[in-house]
Amino acid sequence: RSPVVLDFEESFAEQHPPDLTSDLARASALRVSVERMIAAPIHFPAGAGAISAHAAVTFLSLLAKGYKTFRSAELLATAGWESEAATLTRTLLEAALQSRFLLAGGPEPGGVERRVDMVWAHRLHNMSGAAEKMLGAPEIRESEAGDALRALAGGLKAQRQAIASKVDVENHWSGKRDKLRGVANDLGLYHWYASAYPHLSEAAHALDVARHIEAAPDGHHLISFDPSRRSTRLTLAYACLFFADLTETTFRALGTTVTLSEFKVRIGAETSAPEPSKAPRSAES
Repeated sequence: RSPVVLDFEESFAEQHPPDLTSDLARASALRVSVERMIAAPIHFPAGAGAISAHAAVTFLSLLAKGYKTFRSAELLATAGWESEAATLTRTLLEAALQSRFLLAGGPEPGGVERRVDMVWAHRLHNMSGAAEKMLGAPEIRESEAGDALRALAGGLKAQRQAIASKVDVENHWSGKRDKLRGVANDLGLYHWYASAYPHLSEAAHALDVARHIEAAPDGHHLISFDPSRRSTRLTLAYACLFFADLTETTFRALGTTVTLSEFKVRIGAETSAPEPSKAPRSAES
């Protein structure tokens, strides 16, 4: 039988190839640019034609989440942990599409405020569903915490039902059954979904096992615990694109034009989704 060699090498962070060094510098410059924008308290317009304070805080919360996620992905990519950076970058893709949805909304009527309500209602839907699932376990249902959890589940369900009369969010925060794919298509950003989602989802769904196994010339099989060197540049490009776009959309919602196009690597071409039977099966380079 061929022996298996386990590789725990973690020297990648000190041995970046020149092209990746340039990519890491671009990611760092993007982060610093955004940090400068948000270093001081952010003011947004009020009155006729402006979004509500609740909507503004929702956009800024998305930006805060995006910043932390981007910083985490940047650190992981710098250290060479590309698969883990890709998993986080998939979250950045959803945050960027969600901010675009809140501001533009595709064909949905009702404006920004209604779409903000949809996002929060979906959160209540998920939280109440989680509480109800926990109560399905006898060891939780019959514990001292069971009564408090039942009260929490009931309160969340009531709040969800109060909003559900105005918005349909049971399947997704956008109300769509085809979920993120449908949102991307409605926004004219299907090329983002078709290009990035398959690549970024591999690690999240543990489908990237082939990246961890290499056959050595001497017949050994190498299992790497640092599966990092193959797609780091692509993942960083996606991370910069989505974080830059999320930042631009947030400030546009607050009434300020911010341009970060220098950090946005073009992906594919703007297009609508094909018919379901013709949907692409792999990422677009």
